[in-house]
Amino acid sequence: MLFRELLDARGEGFVATESELEDLLIAVLMRFGLPIPSKQVVLGGDLPVGRVDFVYRPECVVIEADGRKHHTALLDADRDRWRDIELAAAGFVVIRVTWRQLVDEPVRFVRALEKLLARSA
Repeated sequence: MLFRELLDARGEGFVATESELEDLLIAVLMRFGLPIPSKQVVLGGDLPVGRVDFVYRPECVVIEADGRKHHTALLDADRDRWRDIELAAAGFVVIRVTWRQLVDEPVRFVRALEKLLARSA
């Protein structure tokens, strides 16, 4: 019963974040009054490219929260770059953000994101 109450409180269609970094990104967006993008969405053109961390679908802007665990090895970086190319070919702008960027320079990140969203709207 408690589990059902927790799910009901989150609302229909709730999608959880998958890391502390993603939680931090949401907190930064909320702090600066930006809309919260869709989370954990499969995107692509004719064929799915893969699941992205966040997307502002109408503006075709993807945000990937790059933590050390899954984005530091050479093979991970190559895979990420291929996804970026395929998403760009499908019409999406992909931006990547790290913990350090969100903690040390959140205003810089938010300003750049606002420009992208305004340009794409």
